[in-house]
Amino acid sequence: MADCGSIMAQVTALQARIQDDEDQLNDPNLCDGLTKQECVQLRDRISNDEQTARDELDQVLPQVTPICSLLVGTWQADANGSDGQLTIDTVDSVTGQGLSGSMVLAGESPDTIAGSWDDAAAIITFRRGPDNPVFQDYTGFLGNNNAIILAGEFTQSDTPPGPGRYRFGWFARK
Repeated sequence: MADCGSIMAQVTALQARIQDDEDQLNDPNLCDGLTKQECVQLRDRISNDEQTARDELDQVLPQVTPICSLLVGTWQADANGSDGQLTIDTVDSVTGQGLSGSMVLAGESPDTIAGSWDDAAAIITFRRGPDNPVFQDYTGFLGNNNAIILAGEFTQSDTPPGPGRYRFGWFARK
């Protein structure tokens, strides 16, 4: 099992390292105050570090599955008219299991989420506040209408099924 959150963090860190090395090598003042030999050694060290980072990135990138690049991150959410953020921190890069993160809506404290992603059906399911006395169960479907969007319905544990409304709409956009 490969965790998308740690994979994406590795990719970001390696990309930043490569960019930093490139910036240093392009800095016209890099060798100010150094002898020619010291400058050559410094440039070699930075070039070697950049190449090492590129090699490491080449090893990590194949682990970035569509699940990782699609789901992990912060989404702007609306749940039954309440604005907030859905943040997906981790999900297994192959199976879609182990989805976790947090959700916070305006005026509320953040809640943890726990669920899964079905890649074949493009369906996300998660429970908001799994350890709370009152929790919400979300089901969403992936759409792509010029923006990546998840949309679906949720139920709340203290609103029983029956006459009246007990299902509520939600959507999230990256």
